[in-house]
Amino acid sequence: MPQRAREKFLSTEIKKENKARFSSEELNKLFNCNLDFKEKYSINTNSRSIKENEIFLPLVGEKFDGHDFINELECISFCAKTHLNKVDKKYHDRLIIVENTLDAYHLLANYYRKKINPKVIGITGSSGKTTTKEIVSAVLSGKYKVHKTNANFNNEIGLPKTILEMPEDTEILVLEMAMRAQGEIKYLSKTAQPDIAIITNV
Repeated sequence: MPQRAREKFLSTEIKKENKARFSSEELNKLFNCNLDFKEKYSINTNSRSIKENEIFLPLVGEKFDGHDFINELECISFCAKTHLNKVDKKYHDRLIIVENTLDAYHLLANYYRKKINPKVIGITGSSGKTTTKEIVSAVLSGKYKVHKTNANFNNEIGLPKTILEMPEDTEILVLEMAMRAQGEIKYLSKTAQPDIAIITNV
């Protein structure tokens, strides 16, 4: 994804509630950690809007690094092994240490996708993706509980975000999937596991 587009995406506030909640048991199983809390926590990638019962997941770009803000937050945070040096040792006991935070984001999304288990429609192609997504969603919403990609947030950050915002009663999940580099559709598809694929134009 082009750097300017990535930074614009990360700086955009999407005021949608994150529906996915994870127990300590689920997170321990997914990431081989040792958390112990009674409440269920949601995931937030924006350090400026962390709320109670949210876990911070820092993303990394060419000109920014979410790990830089972990020391300022009083919450559980994900942290890539290669960025541990950025976090004061006194905070290490509240970290979920992973190889790569973006991969962790996708793992959480895939787990939640399988947990809710909607019928997933993946839409990709060189043009017409967003229009097709809106048409498909509008038609299916007449009969089913549909959750769809917001705007054109269809990249490696937007797709897991969309999945984690999915209400638990979702019956059909409509995902727009963009390809900006070789292998990106394969990466997104591994997370989304679409039941139906629509290719609009190549």
